[in-house]
Amino acid sequence: MSRVWGEAMEPSELVFKLSCDDSNWDGLDYSGSPPLSVFFPEGAVSEQLNYGQGEGQVLIDGHEWGFYYNDRRNLDVVLHDGGLSIEDASNVVSRICTKLRQQLGQDVRFALMPPAPAEPPEGGALRGTLEE
Repeated sequence: MSRVWGEAMEPSELVFKLSCDDSNWDGLDYSGSPPLSVFFPEGAVSEQLNYGQGEGQVLIDGHEWGFYYNDRRNLDVVLHDGGLSIEDASNVVSRICTKLRQQLGQDVRFALMPPAPAEPPEGGALRGTLEE
């Protein structure tokens, strides 16, 4: 199968922005083992890959997710491997929000962020074929 560059393709990463009622994540307890288990959704097979200062990467049901504070008011949750549909990824993030609601005692919301625009090469639009 070949695709023409410029056709609609699933983004390789999906970025979800999480926010909570008082815009404060300080109530999360990272003292558990492993520290990022605060983000492991109930019933998922999860493993911490990297951790530092409340951020890092985990595997959730075989897919790599990153957790990053961009301003201490919002938490970016990133599906790095692009291996899930938007619907399935949203389901995982919803389950993460449920766990965070239980820990923080307040509502946690999320929104899918639009993908960053791909910049065409210098001098023109992106066109060509990709053989799979």
